[in-house]
Amino acid sequence: MGGWWFSFPASPFPSTPFPRGYEMQAATEQRTAHWDTLVKNSREVPVTTKHPEKAKQKRKIAIIGTAPQWQLAPFDDPEWEIWGIFGVVGCGKRFNRIYELHDKSVIEPMADQHKSGVYWETVSALGENYITKDPYDKAPNAKRFDFDGKLKKYGKYFASSASWLIAEAIDEGATTIGLWGINMASDSEYAYQKPSCTYLLGYARAKGVEIVIPESSELLSVPFQYGIEKPPLVWHSLEQKMAEINQQLAAHRNNLEVSKMGVYGAEQSLDILKWMKQNWK
Repeated sequence: MGGWWFSFPASPFPSTPFPRGYEMQAATEQRTAHWDTLVKNSREVPVTTKHPEKAKQKRKIAIIGTAPQWQLAPFDDPEWEIWGIFGVVGCGKRFNRIYELHDKSVIEPMADQHKSGVYWETVSALGENYITKDPYDKAPNAKRFDFDGKLKKYGKYFASSASWLIAEAIDEGATTIGLWGINMASDSEYAYQKPSCTYLLGYARAKGVEIVIPESSELLSVPFQYGIEKPPLVWHSLEQKMAEINQQLAAHRNNLEVSKMGVYGAEQSLDILKWMKQNWK
């Protein structure tokens, strides 16, 4: 047998024959048909869009106390719900709710002798919108206030009816909470109630609730912003004057104690002399 025989080493790559022209055209047509099918199917699938949530419905709640600013409350604005406490009944203004969170033993005698004479008539007409701590025969449809639920949610930090009502307004989805007639001035008997109201108003603010308070109220109010503002210039002179008065007061108290001792000694001497006079023999 004539001719040469050549032997080539085996290729390290797998054998992949290059496709012929008609094979490439068939593959292209197959991919095109597959793509058309995907597009067709995608159009047949209904497109669902998530509708934006509806804007939260506004709910304005005014909480009314008995301090002087109560007359400034928006009684004539129908957008506001008006919530009041015992002392406002009979004032001639509209109230959507009346809350009575004191003990029955305290309220019944006061209600019976109420200056307006229409306390029970007014609150019984409110039905379930008269919300109380205890049941009352003269207001049989009154609703009990949920103390336990609020204690579990907000903690044991309630020092006034106003603080309970702020929590109630938050729970009922108020978008605006206003307070009128609730001052709690630092020099008043109600000063100890202020921190719990401040705490709950801060809670409400953190939830995005708008807070409305008269400028004359001491709630959420400070004389200056610590760290970025200076104390009012008058503070220094006031502090000096207060120090002088405290010194004078201490001196008067000391003199008073001395005087008391002198009076006590004189009274004792008189008693002894009276006894001697009556019993002298």
